[in-house]
Amino acid sequence: MEQQKELHGFFSEFGKGDSILISPRLYADRKEKICITFLPLKRTECHLKWEDWHCYRSVLRIDWEDYQKLFSIYFDRVFPLKNPVSGAIQEAFDPCFDNWIGKAELEQWIRDIKEDLPQKNQKEQELLEQVIGWVTCALEHTDVIVVEGNL
Repeated sequence: MEQQKELHGFFSEFGKGDSILISPRLYADRKEKICITFLPLKRTECHLKWEDWHCYRSVLRIDWEDYQKLFSIYFDRVFPLKNPVSGAIQEAFDPCFDNWIGKAELEQWIRDIKEDLPQKNQKEQELLEQVIGWVTCALEHTDVIVVEGNL
């Protein structure tokens, strides 16, 4: 699925636009509050600030039930990983906080999902393809995506 160009890229300044929420769902209830959110990091020359990963044109949100049924296995495969900013080793995906994931790990995550697509039903394939399409386009603009959990 081709992603719309206006969904990708960074705002020139924080607060200069409202991000579009992309929230595909299959199994999750529409009232679900627990989720993981994909926030591409805008690289800067100075120390990172919260605004540096909250200034992308679109935000990808995966609700908790869909995360558990469709995505958690793929995050398990890329962890442990080295935080691409701090260099610290993160042993496992943290559904309660920030997970700083580099481009190489995300590309592996995408390959793993694509490899398993034939075993998924049509609706699962469509959701998975939408998510990996968004991540693929985001990786054209950044080398790091912060995946925040709010469990």
